[in-house]
Amino acid sequence: MSRRNSAFDPTHVLVVTGDQAAEIRATNAALDAVLDHADTVGIWIEEAQLDDDHPALVASLCDAFTRVNGERPRPDHFTGTVDDVRSSLSELLSTTSFHRFVSLTRLDASRDGCRLFTYVPDHRTFEVDASVSPGLDAAIRASIETESAALLPAGTLADWDADGRHYELSPPHLCLEGDGCHALTNVSGVDLNDERREIRLEWETDSDSIVSKVITKLGPERPSRFRFDSADRYEDVASAFDELSTELEW
Repeated sequence: MSRRNSAFDPTHVLVVTGDQAAEIRATNAALDAVLDHADTVGIWIEEAQLDDDHPALVASLCDAFTRVNGERPRPDHFTGTVDDVRSSLSELLSTTSFHRFVSLTRLDASRDGCRLFTYVPDHRTFEVDASVSPGLDAAIRASIETESAALLPAGTLADWDADGRHYELSPPHLCLEGDGCHALTNVSGVDLNDERREIRLEWETDSDSIVSKVITKLGPERPSRFRFDSADRYEDVASAFDELSTELEW
């Protein structure tokens, strides 16, 4: 099967820490680097919703992009070449209102018919297939060098069993089998005790946030300690956490 027809298989994910302003700044910097390696862009937007507050922006997008779905099912799908759409797309991405994360539902970028990037703002999903364009991963890392963000390998960095549960460390999440996932951006610190073969996690808390309280209460329990009988397994998992600690500045 040719590379052109192969499925999107991300090699890296972008993980952003900090507040919403920091997220927009870091994500937009990384997006600029992606667009330098792409030739085609596809966007899915809630056009009517965006038009309520930003009619001039919608007019600019409609002028720069080509509508894909003629009957206009939601969300509205547009595509265009990078050279033609970059200015209007930059205006959309610079929006700091809820439209930045809700009205823009997805953004894809491709090169020579191969998708190299997918961004889903509402889920904070930023995935890259760096194999499509040599140097893409290095370009993204350079673009976020001064930002609160890290480009991490996609896939599972480590998996292990503890207290009758199976865990997977798969950026941007730490997942518990059958019980959901936790965002790694909510980890505030990690302590590795080689002598006891023990890993302890500290989690961000926001006592003033009602939403945070509800999520903490109703969501999967945040694991705080892992102990390992196997020295080899401990070393594998500790190495993965140590790498993330450096990248995410825990």
